[in-house]
Amino acid sequence: MKKYYKIALEKRNIDIAIAILAYTLVSYLNWSTLSSVFFVLFVWFILNPIKAEIALKISILSLAVTPFLLLVNRKPNAETLAQISFFFLVISAMSLLKSKKNKT
Repeated sequence: MKKYYKIALEKRNIDIAIAILAYTLVSYLNWSTLSSVFFVLFVWFILNPIKAEIALKISILSLAVTPFLLLVNRKPNAETLAQISFFFLVISAMSLLKSKKNKT
């Protein structure tokens, strides 16, 4: 049992190191803050996938809030939320494709 725990801990450390390297890359390339966060989260979700249903619910919820932000004249916030919605839509699609690939 201890051996399994040690392996899992090492994988977690490797995942964190890869996420830090991804952040270092986008910092070097001078990406915007939002793009940097999306890229690091994208790398993290590839390494540690979440359920497609959860990502899809987040996507739909954030897209549903976007029109209300536009009604109250918060266009920059609405655009950011629409980008977040698209990001989680891509993550859910990738999760579904990965699960279909593993089933066959």
